[in-house]
Parts: sequence; C-alpha cells; structure tokens
Amino acid sequence: MHYVPLMPDLFESVFHFVKPKEYLCTALTECLLHYKKNMSSFNNATQQESFFVLFNDSSDVCGILCLSHGGRALHHFSNASILKKAHDCTCALLNQFYGKHSPYTLHCIVGIAIQAKLLAVCARDAGLGKIGECREYKLMVYESRAKVKKTTVLKDVVLKKCSLSDAPALYNLQKGYDIEEVLPKGAFYNELAGQKILEKSLKNQMVYALFKKDNINGKAIAKVGTNAIGFNWCQFGGVYTEPEFRNKGCARYLVSYMAKTVEKSGYGAVLFVQKKNTAAIRAYSAVGFFSVEEFKIIYF
Repeated sequence: MHYVPLMPDLFESVFHFVKPKEYLCTALTECLLHYKKNMSSFNNATQQESFFVLFNDSSDVCGILCLSHGGRALHHFSNASILKKAHDCTCALLNQFYGKHSPYTLHCIVGIAIQAKLLAVCARDAGLGKIGECREYKLMVYESRAKVKKTTVLKDVVLKKCSLSDAPALYNLQKGYDIEEVLPKGAFYNELAGQKILEKSLKNQMVYALFKKDNINGKAIAKVGTNAIGFNWCQFGGVYTEPEFRNKGCARYLVSYMAKTVEKSGYGAVLFVQKKNTAAIRAYSAVGFFSVEEFKIIYF
C-alpha cells in the first residue's frame, strides 16, 4: 500500500471513491470541491490543503487524507482494516508533512471515530506528540420522510438569512459556540480569529438566525449555519442559542428550517453533535435527524 499526492488526473477516481459515503466526510469533500474548481490553474504552492491518495496493492483507491496547513487532518478510508494495514506508510506521510522539519503542525484529526482513533495512533507513532483531548460525537443525517414533531418557536422572533453585514449581530453567538463547543480545554480564545471565522462563514456558507421582533437590528438570539458544502451534502454547524432563550425550540426550529431549505436545493443534510449533549440529540431527532455513525475530534 502507498500514498501518492492528488493530481488533477486522479480526481475522478477519488471523486467516485468518496461520493457514496460523502455524508461521512462532508468537510473533506468541500475541500475536494475547492480543489476541483481550481484544477485548471493547479498550483500546489497556492493550496491550503494537501491531498494524498492511498492505493492498495491492486492499484485501487482505498483512502484519502486531506492535511491542511493549519493543522487539521480530514480523512476517508474504505474501512478501518485498510488503515491498520497502511499504518507504516501513514506514519511516514504524517511525519513528512507535520514532522519537526515541516513548517506545519498537527492540531487535530476529524472524522469517523474508529478511523480517527487509528489515524491518531499513526500520528503518535510518527512522533507528532501525545494524543490530547478527544471529543466524541454522533453523526446524524436528515430524513425528510421521517415522522417528526411540528416545529414551533417563540412568537415574538423573526427568522433572517444572514449576510456579512450581520457579523456584529452574530458575534456573541459565534464566541459562545467556539468557547463551549470548539476550543480545547485550557486554550485561550482569540477574539480576532473568531471574528475572521464568522466573516468567512458569512461569505461562503449559509447562515440563518433568529432575532427578537422588537430588536431586529440588535443582537441575534440563536443561529445555525453550514460549515461545509460538498458535492451533494451540507454539513451543519455553529448551532447556538443564547442561554436565556434555551429550551424554547429555537435550535430545533432553525435546524429544521435549514434542513428543508438545503433539501429543496438538492442537498442532503448532516451534522455531528456531542454525545453528552442529550438535549440537542433529542431536538435534532425530533425534526428528522437520526444517528448513523460515531464521530471524533482528537486534539494534539
């Protein structure tokens, strides 16, 4: 087994490998979509991610790694046994890309739980550091034909599709989400980085928010957005409600609305939620999402 860098002539093979299970790795397929859009002017030096394709001894594609310069590793393999067999070459690749002679540092591995765990072992064995915090999630997929409860929300709120000009109104929600759901334990929150992440999301993703009717130009009280748009799937993220408005159906209403919206555009909807967040799991289940896989984010 061996890895080769993804080049334009390999793209179709990789696409057909990933497509049947895209809902398991939507963030990765969004990166692949960006790669595809820029293939005609392909330049490795301008890429923010590097892709590596794993081939088996029969020259079939059996895995792909997306290693970002910012330190996030995304992945999709045929199955866990493939990654076990590819342990040595995966260690070598990770060491080459994130090792002590590289300008890049591995910060986290994101993906299907069993594969993420094995990939983390490879990173550890490659000398990239100790495995740190591990967050466990349920990956949930939307099924529009499922029997669901009618979604209602506070009568004195209004739904708005947000644009870049709404960034100030959404920043407190973004900050709360980042601190509670994203930031590793003990890490410092970077206000400027949080603002840039929000602005990038408003430029490139879909974001909806709820505002009080009597304060439509003020701060939003709840929001939802996509954090990855792939070939056929949208991954939701950034779901957050101000504490004083929780348990009133805001998140459930927003997630249900967005799931129906992206479905009308021909996309499937997927999200991952922390296993310990039973309230959110109940809310998403109530509007048609069901669990399909275990998911992990492993920090280094």
